Amino acid sequence: GFLRCPQTACACSLSLVSREGLVHVFGGSGQKRVPVSYLAVLWYTSAAVAVTSSRGILRVTHLPFCLSACQFVISTGFTYTLLRWVLPWWTKGSFRVNLRDLPRESPERYIVHSIALTYTLGFLFTNVALSLCNASFAETVKAAEPISSLALAQLSRGEDAVSRIEWLTTLPIVAGVGLSSYSETSFHVLGFLAAGTSNFMFSLRALHAKQLRRNHGSPVGLDDLHLFFRISRFGSKLLVPIALLFEGRALFRLLFSTPVAMATSPTVGGLLANSTEPVPGGLESPALELGAAPTLSLSQILLLVLLNGICYCTYNQTSFVVLGRVPFVTHATLNVMRRVFIIIVTSWYFQTAINGLNMFGIALAISGFSLFLYMKVYLSSLPTLPR
Repeated sequence: GFLRCPQTACACSLSLVSREGLVHVFGGSGQKRVPVSYLAVLWYTSAAVAVTSSRGILRVTHLPFCLSACQFVISTGFTYTLLRWVLPWWTKGSFRVNLRDLPRESPERYIVHSIALTYTLGFLFTNVALSLCNASFAETVKAAEPISSLALAQLSRGEDAVSRIEWLTTLPIVAGVGLSSYSETSFHVLGFLAAGTSNFMFSLRALHAKQLRRNHGSPVGLDDLHLFFRISRFGSKLLVPIALLFEGRALFRLLFSTPVAMATSPTVGGLLANSTEPVPGGLESPALELGAAPTLSLSQILLLVLLNGICYCTYNQTSFVVLGRVPFVTHATLNVMRRVFIIIVTSWYFQTAINGLNMFGIALAISGFSLFLYMKVYLSSLPTLPR
C-alpha cells in the first residue's frame, strides 16, 4: 500500500489507515461489504470538497499556515476518536490501541518523526501553493510528483537505480506542466515552487515510510492508523506555534474584524507578497479566478474550516479502504481520474479561465502521470528491468 512503494505511493495519495481497522469496518471477508462504487464516490467527493474548500478558505483568509494547523488538529481528533472508541466498539474489543508516545530509546522513533515532518511540510507547502495559484494549476503541478520520486530513488539506490524507460515516462509530465505554466494567467513563481517542494516532501516521506516498514514491520502502536494519528499529532504540535508566529497578527485581526471579503494582493504567512506589513485575512492574488468570493462571517469561516478538516481526513482514509478492495492498477487509475475530477470541479466552481494551451498542458501532464504508473506496474513484473 502507501508505505511500500516510494515511487508511486505519494503520487497515488494513498492514506495511512489501518488495514485491520477501517477496512474491517467497511467490510472484510464474510461481512456485508460496502460497494466499491460507493466508496469511490465518497473518495472523489471528499477530495473535491477538501481541495475546493481549502482554496475557498485561502482566497478569503490567505492564512495557509493556520489552515494547515487546523487540518492536522482536526485529523488528530478524528483519528483519536476512531482509535479510542469507534474501532474497539465495532470490533468488540479485538482492536488493540496504543496511543502512548514512543520511548526515546525506541529505534522507530527517529523514522516516525522523519515521516511526520516530511508529511507535515508536504501539506503545508500544498496549502501555500493553493493560496497563491488556481487549484487546477496547483493540481497540475502536483501531477509531476513522479519526477521527485524518481530523483530520490536514483540518489538513494545508486546510479542505475531507475531505468531509462521510467525517466522517459516523465517527459510528457514535464512538457504538460511547462505548457500549463506558460499559459496560466495566475502563474505565481512562489506558488509553483511551493507545489514542487510539496512533491519533493511527499516523495521523501514515502522513502522514510518504506524504511520503517522494511526495518520494523507493523507492531502494535505503529500500524497505519496509529501512524496516521502520530503524524497528525506531531504536525499539530509543529504547525500551531508556527502558524501563531507567522500569521498570529493576521489571525487576530480576522477573529475580531467584520465579515471578511477578499482584498487585492497575494500573501504568504500573513505578509503581502510585495510588502513587509502584516495584513488581515481576506487577501487575494489578482485575477486568479473570475468568480468573486462572497463575504463570510467568522462563524461561516469556522464551519468551512471544520468541513475542510473532516473531508481532508475522510478522502485520505477512504483512499486506503479502496486500495484494500481493488488491485493496485485499478486504484492508480481511479486516483488519476480523481485528479482530473478535482481539476474539473475546481475550474467550474471558481470559474477559472482555461485556454486551449492550458487545457492541452493539463491533459498532457495527466496522461504522462498515467503512463508513468502503467510503466511502473509493467516493469515491476519483469524479471530484470531494462536499463
